Amino acid sequence: MFSKKIRDLMIEQDISLQKLADTSGVPFETLRNIYYQKVKDPKVSTAFQLAQALGVTVEYLLGENKYLECEQEEEEIIKNYRECGNHGRAVIRIVARFESKAAQNERMNIHKMKHRIPCLVPVGKVSDGIYYNSCNVENEYTMIKKVYLAIEITSNSFAPAYCKGDRILLENRFPELGERAVFTDGLKAYFRYFKMKGNDYCLECLNGRGKDIILHIIGLIGVDGALYRSMEFVGDGIKYLSMDDRFAMTNMIASSLLASQDLVFFSIFTFFVAVYSAD
Repeated sequence: MFSKKIRDLMIEQDISLQKLADTSGVPFETLRNIYYQKVKDPKVSTAFQLAQALGVTVEYLLGENKYLECEQEEEEIIKNYRECGNHGRAVIRIVARFESKAAQNERMNIHKMKHRIPCLVPVGKVSDGIYYNSCNVENEYTMIKKVYLAIEITSNSFAPAYCKGDRILLENRFPELGERAVFTDGLKAYFRYFKMKGNDYCLECLNGRGKDIILHIIGLIGVDGALYRSMEFVGDGIKYLSMDDRFAMTNMIASSLLASQDLVFFSIFTFFVAVYSAD
């Protein structure tokens, strides 16, 4: 019921998942899980944030009254309506119904412009490739006409390129150099960078990119975001990192902390983390 009301309100107000996440402050991945009914009992704080962003009460999202307390303009409209005679009230109701219906039709027309495509949702754990016969098929809607298929990422093995809960939209064409693409081998599909090394084409793994991961983290916390703190790397993606990627991550942390004069400590710490993480 909670997820359905969120979806209905998003369609009614023509709000995308990303826009609602930005407006409400609810993390995009959390909102996506609610939208696709993967979370049935959200936190009270999450429900409150979504209710505020969508202009409804928390009680409505949980099954009761719909709208928040009237704002000053709405109170004035109600007051004026009550002061009108029968004819005036009838005119106001007719205009309100007409404008409301026109707005609903406009939103529905935008929704109808989106076409439905199948979305493959892997059942098992995904580290590098997925099997076609181990996926559930759900519906995805998009306005991009060239897209014919979507694949949902069910782990963080491909972070930061793709994170858990992301849905990748695919076109049926040959990739250009530098693009990320899905390549098939029998019943298995692989996510790869399509690149050229020398005179040869090559497919490079998306997962196990330590440099990209640590650059993403540094971008989030800043070069001095971990001063006098310890950092622990956890999650599905860590175990798929090569030793080179682990050294790259820890060395880049040490490099970013040169200004803190803790280089000797972090050089030792770098070696320890890289070796320890190999398990």
